[in-house]
Amino acid sequence: MKGGDYIIDAKIIRAGVLSGVLLILTGLAFGNFGAWQPFLSLVDNIFGKALLIIIDSIFLAFIFQRWFSNFLPGSPLVQGAILGFLIWVTFLILGGLLGFFKEAVYPALDPGKSLFLNLLINLVWGCSVALFLESSS
Repeated sequence: MKGGDYIIDAKIIRAGVLSGVLLILTGLAFGNFGAWQPFLSLVDNIFGKALLIIIDSIFLAFIFQRWFSNFLPGSPLVQGAILGFLIWVTFLILGGLLGFFKEAVYPALDPGKSLFLNLLINLVWGCSVALFLESSS
């Protein structure tokens, strides 16, 4: 391993910011941020919430670029869809284990709709981060 292997470069920051903005727009369009909602409840103002989503998106884009994109099969779009699905499954597991995520992942009112929208939000985010990373290389 070389010393610069784990540095977040401009390509990852750009992909993380753009996919984070797309995640915000998708959540606003659906009226539901799904399992991302507990993170958003930690901050009181809209700028803090947007910044939190963008920072999380940059971090997850870094993880995807450095580890997952090397072994996931298919085109960048398929890799992104797999990443979004894996994040959704991770949130489902966390929702079953931790009360912090439970209401956001498994709400009492219309859980089927919430699970589906949560999956869509994560698929849109995963596909967008993979495509943004691919387009900037």
